Amino acid sequence: MSEGTGKLSLSEFLVEAQEIVEEFGHSLMELDRAVAAGTAPPPDLVNSCFRSIHTLKGLSGLSGVESMARLSHIMEDVLDGVRMGRVAPERGMLDLLFESSELLQAMMAAAKGEVTEPVQQAESLMARLQAAAAQGPSSDRKAILSGLDPTLLDVLTEYEEHRLRENVSSGKHLYVVGVNLDIVSVDKDLDAVREGLQGFGEVITYLPAEGALDDSKLALEVLFAGDVEAQVVLETVQAIDPTAQLRKLNTAPPRPAPLPPEAPEVESAALEMSLKSVSATVRVDIGKLDSLMNVVGELNMSVSALTELLTSDEDAHQSRSFRHQMSKTQRTLQRVVGHLQQRILDIRMVPVERLFQKLSRVVRKLSRSSGKLIELKMIGGDTELDKLIIEELSDPLMHIIRNAVDHGIEKPDFRVRMGKNEQGTITLRARQQGSHVIVEVEDNGAGIDRAAVIRTAKASNLIEEPDARDLSDREVYNLLFRPGFSTNTDVTEVSGRGVGLDVVKTNLARLSGIIDIQSTPGAGTTFILTLPVTLAIIRVLMVRVTDELYAVPLNAVMEAVAIQPEKIRIVGRREIVDLRGTTLPVLRLEELFDLPRSAQPPRDADRQFMIVVGLAQHRVGLIVDELYHQQDIIIKPLGATLEDVRGIAGATILGSQKVVLVLDLAALIEDILDQARNAA
Repeated sequence: MSEGTGKLSLSEFLVEAQEIVEEFGHSLMELDRAVAAGTAPPPDLVNSCFRSIHTLKGLSGLSGVESMARLSHIMEDVLDGVRMGRVAPERGMLDLLFESSELLQAMMAAAKGEVTEPVQQAESLMARLQAAAAQGPSSDRKAILSGLDPTLLDVLTEYEEHRLRENVSSGKHLYVVGVNLDIVSVDKDLDAVREGLQGFGEVITYLPAEGALDDSKLALEVLFAGDVEAQVVLETVQAIDPTAQLRKLNTAPPRPAPLPPEAPEVESAALEMSLKSVSATVRVDIGKLDSLMNVVGELNMSVSALTELLTSDEDAHQSRSFRHQMSKTQRTLQRVVGHLQQRILDIRMVPVERLFQKLSRVVRKLSRSSGKLIELKMIGGDTELDKLIIEELSDPLMHIIRNAVDHGIEKPDFRVRMGKNEQGTITLRARQQGSHVIVEVEDNGAGIDRAAVIRTAKASNLIEEPDARDLSDREVYNLLFRPGFSTNTDVTEVSGRGVGLDVVKTNLARLSGIIDIQSTPGAGTTFILTLPVTLAIIRVLMVRVTDELYAVPLNAVMEAVAIQPEKIRIVGRREIVDLRGTTLPVLRLEELFDLPRSAQPPRDADRQFMIVVGLAQHRVGLIVDELYHQQDIIIKPLGATLEDVRGIAGATILGSQKVVLVLDLAALIEDILDQARNAA
C-alpha cells in the first residue's frame, strides 16, 4: 500500500485483482455446471461469487481504477439479485457474468498499459447487466415467517433472512443449536460445525448468546435448516462440543416459493484476449519463505567460513590441513546452494489446475457460440509447472482447444446419427514424467481426415503428388504444423483467422517443448505436449564438439555411450546407429553448426562418444568429441541477433567467465526427425 495515502499501488492492486477474478471465474464455472444440470445452485457458491466481486469493487475504488469499480459494482448488483432470489441464475444471465469476467481481464491489461481500454464494450455490457439486475417480486415475509420469533428476525441480515425464508418455503426443519466453544479455537471449531452439518442442510448464521460456561468459553447459537431429524443434528454438533443443546423452531406451513422472472437470453460480445495473467507475481507460502531464509543464512555462514580460510593461515606446513578444511567447506557450500536452488524452484512452481480452470471458461464460450454440446474434463490438475511456463503455455493450449471445438467435436445431430452421445468431450490431462510434464488435449470427435489434409497440402503447394502417396500418419499430421495450413474455409468466432498450428509449435519450441498428435478417424484426436518442468535452473552435461563447449540439458539425456565409428552406417543419405536393438538417427553437431575441425587430437581414434537424447517417444544420438562434468546452470537469453538460431536455447556463463551455448534438444530432435523422413 502506498505510504501515507491509504491507496493500493497499481502493481499491488493488479496482483490482488488477478487472484480475485480467477477465483470468481472458478466459482462461476461451478455455478454454470449446476445450472446446466438443472439443479439449484448451492447458496454458498452464489454467495462466494458475490463476495469476490464485492471485494474487487472495494479494491478497484481504493486503487483509483474507476472502470473496474463501475463494472464490479453493477456485477455485484446482479449477483446480489441472484443470492436474494430476485434474479434467476439462468444461462443468459451467466453469459453476461462470463463476459464481464473477460472484460475485467481486459481492463486489468489496459491498466497495465498492454491494451487500449475497451470503453464501448464496457458501456454496452454494463447496460445489459443493469437490465438483468432489475428486481423481481419479493417474497411475502409475514406469510412465510409468521411462526418465528420476531426478535430473531431483527438480528438477521437481509441475506440471512432471505436464506431463512427460502428454507422455510421449501419445507425444511429449522433448528437453533447452542454451543460453548473455546475462545482460542473458536474459528476452527465453527468450521468443524459447518462442515459437519453441510451434508444435512444449510448453516444460515451464527448468533452471539448468553450463558457461557466460563471466561474461556464463547456462547453461540447456530441457526440451521435441513431435512434431518433433531437427534442427528445434535449428535453431529456434540462431536465438537459435548455440551451442545438444541431446540426446534416452529414455522408456518410451507408454500411454494415464487418463481423469479425469466431473464432474456443474451448474446455474449466477442472479446478476444489472451489467457496470460496481467501479473507476473506468484503468491508464496510463508513457510517456504522461512525455509528459504534459513538456507540463505547457512549460505552466508559458509561463504564467511570460506573467506576466512582463504585469508588466514598461509603456513606451508599446514597446507594439507588447509586443503582439507577448504574441501569440507566447499562441499558444505555446494550442498547449501543446491538446497537454495531447490527452494527457489519450489516457489516458482504452480499447479496446472489454474490454467485448466481458465480453459474451462474458453470451452464454455466456444461451445455456446458453435452450437455444439461439449463437456470439459480435467485430470492431473495438481501437476506443477514453472509459473513462467504456465503463462507461455496458455495461448498454445487455447489454440489447440479452439481447433478441437472447430475441427474435432461434431454437431449434436451428426453425433447422434453416428451413434455417439450428442455431447462431445474434451479432456485436459497432465502428469509428470521425470523432469518433464506431459500435457494432453484429447477430444472424442471426428478424428483427422487424412484425405482432407493431403488435399489441402497439395492445394497449398506444401507437397507434390508423388510425395502424398507414401506419407505415414505422422507425416500427414505434421503437415498441420506447416505455416499457412488450414482446412477451414470459413472465418468463424472459433477459428479460421489465418493463424495455424504452426504458431503453437513455434511457441512450444521456445519452451524447449515438443508436440505430437495421435488420431483415430471417427473416434477423436489427442495432442501431446512434452515440456520441461522449469527453464529457470537446469542441470546440464558439459560436452566438447571440436574446440567448442556446449551444455546439454540433462532432463532429456537418456544415456551417454562410447561407440566405434564403424557402427554408424548410412541409410537413405542419413546416418543411423543400432543400439541394443533400437535404430537411432544420428546428428553430428559440428556439421549442424558448421564448426572448424578441432586442433586437439582425439583421445581415442577407435571410438566416439554418443549422447542419447529423447523427448516423448523420440530418440536421437548426438555425436560429441568429449564428455565432461555435470553442473547446474541458469540459462540467459541470447541477443536479438541470435535468438532465432535453431538448436540453441540460450547461453550460460561458467565460473571461468566463459560463455557456453545451451542446446535446444526439442528443436534438434524435431529437425533430425524431419530430415530422416525427407531422406527416406
